[in-house]
Amino acid sequence: MASIANKLLYIRHVRRDVAPPETKVFDSYQPEYETALRETRSLAGPETMNDLVTWIARRTVETEQLPTPAAVRAHARNLCAARSVSVPEESSLRDDQSDGEESTASTARDDSERTDTKATADGADSATELTEETVENHLELLEPYTTEEVSTNLNAKPGRIRSLLNRLRKKGTVTRKKPPSGPTIWVRHPPKNECSSCGHEFEVKFIHPVLSSVQFCPKCGSQV
Repeated sequence: MASIANKLLYIRHVRRDVAPPETKVFDSYQPEYETALRETRSLAGPETMNDLVTWIARRTVETEQLPTPAAVRAHARNLCAARSVSVPEESSLRDDQSDGEESTASTARDDSERTDTKATADGADSATELTEETVENHLELLEPYTTEEVSTNLNAKPGRIRSLLNRLRKKGTVTRKKPPSGPTIWVRHPPKNECSSCGHEFEVKFIHPVLSSVQFCPKCGSQV
């Protein structure tokens, strides 16, 4: 419990640092945040819970608003699905879920409405302007996304987004996971580094949403 309390305190501090806090918004969200964090930890372990906290913090910084509890639960389900962890029907993470991908899209829309302006500024609001690069740049490394989440955030038709994601999958940029139940999950992977000393290829490990850790070649030990 102490660990979850610390995570909630961290989220509160992130919100205060970004902009003047909205009146009692965090206080109203806190009980549902706590339930979502506890359930995520119970189902998928503390590492998955930490990933959820990181996502909440990053969304807060990006939008200057806390994500809704419904959006947090939807993302928690996506994180579980990406790790092949089944979320029971009676789980509190399904409190606002109706039918699979349609529900995920609905909760994602609540959270992504605040990013419409940013998407437009990036030139991604028109399906005719969408490219594989646009979609790839939208995906955070190692974060799970549904087709509907991406299409909502980029204001494009799901069919168009699915086509572009499949092209990226064929290039090896993203992977696709189809859980036994629920929507398809897409995950963008970090690029591989090649050691200049021995030519060994390896992936960058990320310890922060923005910064990557200092890397050493796992084969020869040279810093890259």
